[in-house]
Amino acid sequence: TLDLGIAATVTTTPLDDQARLLRQEEVFFAIPADHPYVQENPTGILTVQELVTHFAQDNFILSRQGSSLRELSDRLFAACGFTPSAFCETNNIATSRSMVASHAGVTFVAESCSVDRDYIRYYSLNPALLRLNVLFTRKGWVLGPAEERFCDYLTGYFQKHTEPPYLAE
Repeated sequence: TLDLGIAATVTTTPLDDQARLLRQEEVFFAIPADHPYVQENPTGILTVQELVTHFAQDNFILSRQGSSLRELSDRLFAACGFTPSAFCETNNIATSRSMVASHAGVTFVAESCSVDRDYIRYYSLNPALLRLNVLFTRKGWVLGPAEERFCDYLTGYFQKHTEPPYLAE
């Protein structure tokens, strides 16, 4: 059992009473930096319709079922009636980024993991995909002064060091 845990999630329900929101984090759409779409749209903003229109033939590198990134991408696909060609499923973000940089496909990457910008182009989606970074505590656990101070430190750190525009590099 854990007393505290930090997680990325889409919702805190049904654990609202055990959750402390650290921040909302944007999820980007990542493509190779020399993908033809980069020349067509250098702005860094991509609508859901543009995603479907321009990337329907690309291989999608998806996070595994149960992850926040997969839940968000599945919701997006369902909302626009799109079934991507899933080339690979992984929960290793470094592998996903490496595959994108190697032209193996496209993927969704959380803002905090959006590195390798010489090789990968990150697009904000319109409407934005957001996930929650949350500090969870054990049910019924009463925090002592040291634990409360640690939780306050974590909350302060996330507020201070992850203000938009946050770039992982």
